[in-house]
Amino acid sequence: MILRSGKWDLPAYLGDGKLVDMHLGYLMLGLPYGVPYTLDQAYPFVQNARVALGFPDILLQPDEMYVRLIARQSRTGADVVLGLFPCDCPEKAGMVDFNSDNGRVEQIIEKSRQTNLRFMWAAAVWTPAFTQFLHEYVAEQELIISAQSLAEAGKELPIGDVIQAAIATGMRVEAEVFETGVYLDIGIPEDHYAALVTHLQLSCSRLPSDSTIRRAMMRVDFTQLATAFTQWTAPLVEADEAGWFAVDGKALNGSIVAPCETHQQFINLVSVFSHARGLTVATDAYHSHQDSEMATVERLLGALNLEAVRYTLDAAHCQKNSQDHHPPGQRLSDLRQGQSKILVRASAGN
Repeated sequence: MILRSGKWDLPAYLGDGKLVDMHLGYLMLGLPYGVPYTLDQAYPFVQNARVALGFPDILLQPDEMYVRLIARQSRTGADVVLGLFPCDCPEKAGMVDFNSDNGRVEQIIEKSRQTNLRFMWAAAVWTPAFTQFLHEYVAEQELIISAQSLAEAGKELPIGDVIQAAIATGMRVEAEVFETGVYLDIGIPEDHYAALVTHLQLSCSRLPSDSTIRRAMMRVDFTQLATAFTQWTAPLVEADEAGWFAVDGKALNGSIVAPCETHQQFINLVSVFSHARGLTVATDAYHSHQDSEMATVERLLGALNLEAVRYTLDAAHCQKNSQDHHPPGQRLSDLRQGQSKILVRASAGN
């Protein structure tokens, strides 16, 4: 997985890949001048493999799309196979001119405002031959145009330009057309709305505005919502017994009153996070002048009522009489001098 600086939430969530039943490794993005540079970062690891390309903010149908792309590449021996979808916004996409008889791609036109082409490409499968071509092409571009001038101009190299260059050298690029395929770019508000309507199976064709959603959320009783949420996640929690859970509280930024005063007021949200699931499984909130994080955590752990699990919490939760305050079957242990975290072990019979 290729990461930009600051995207640490991705490895924190996905870890080594067990969550998605894959073996994952991570690389930092080098030159940030477009998709080809990002793809080339993985060259040492994929140079001898068949590569399938997709974009994380684009939803595509049908589900068997890549099966068809791989099948065509295996059958024809093409260097690259592009997945084509109907498009009525050519100024936002890479439009494809191809021979409908044999599927041979003749030209890719990036974001043209004037074209009679009907299909854009949104996915691809290619062989090691194109991976090598991409690697050499990117290296040539770095020699032709310095990174500094690229950054000043704000230019990015489209991957479509690299595929077009491959066509010009005689590489065989073919198209697999999905006449009734669906393409949604969820980075665009209209497509994002359409995706939500489809996947949530909503009967309306237009989603509520942000203001409407905000007003509705303001009328929700948080206590009832938190209780319902904890009940909903209960089966997941039970399946994670003997696992690790992180417990922490964070002040809601918009709720802070008199932030520069000694007696500032705020609403604090306390959550219990399952390491195994990568999900929050329980939550509660309190007002800083009406309750405390310690009392809220005790309520949460009491409601979960788990045994043989491990919790990590801030050291402030290690009080002189803490063993008396925690639910039956739980005790504090392993507190070392200067340690910033404590370990709460819930063990039956102790």
